[in-house]
Amino acid sequence: MTINIEYQDQNGNWKHSQTKQNQADAYRAAQRRAESTKKRHRLVDQSGALLDCPLGDRTRRRLIWCSSKPK
Repeated sequence: MTINIEYQDQNGNWKHSQTKQNQADAYRAAQRRAESTKKRHRLVDQSGALLDCPLGDRTRRRLIWCSSKPK
């Protein structure tokens, strides 16, 4: 299964970051990148379905959300 890691830029658009074959590895990579860049990240499968939204800052988990469409 191909997992794409995407991040949200300052304009609210989702940009491709990298592709992984293992979902657990993709989650860890996206979480580390979210912590270091302070940007929203999400995991999307090859059909474009949203799989997960790893968040770097766990204390703000309720305030940060992910969606398939930007605001």
